[in-house]
Amino acid sequence: MITFESFHLSKSILSLLLKNKITDPTPIQQKLIPLITAGRDVIAQSETGSGKTLSFALPLIDKIRPQDGISTLVLAPTRELTLQISQEFMKFSHGKNIVITPIYGGVSISEQIKKLNRTNIIVGTPGRLLDLIAGEISISERFDTWCSTRRTVCWIWVSLPILNASCGTFPGKGRRFS
Repeated sequence: MITFESFHLSKSILSLLLKNKITDPTPIQQKLIPLITAGRDVIAQSETGSGKTLSFALPLIDKIRPQDGISTLVLAPTRELTLQISQEFMKFSHGKNIVITPIYGGVSISEQIKKLNRTNIIVGTPGRLLDLIAGEISISERFDTWCSTRRTVCWIWVSLPILNASCGTFPGKGRRFS
């Protein structure tokens, strides 16, 4: 039987999983956590409630150090999903002193910008990310590359026109998905 312990996750994450009564990895977690931990590129599809968020969040939380700065960008289609994913990252990074910043429309962009200087993980909607880029707030300069084993971009869902527009604004950095 595959267990969370078999993924060699940190003791703090294992403790938080138990505290939240999560004892056995779901099928998607069994497949993805080892791949993401190994730094592999992953594209996966799974039903709502199957554990996708923890599949990528747990290994990323384990790798991130507060002094790393922005190291992870998660795109989500709606503000509700952005907040939900952010809350999961916050819950399972408790005690690590890493900062998760949800970026979405309908709230003050200036407050979100202020928080970026101490952020490690951005979870946001494509529209607000484009607002930041259009406002000449360069998030791309904070990544060594768009997608690499050192800096991670997790695509939850994004429509192709927005994805193409986003990638076009990251000149010469990493892979282009068009």
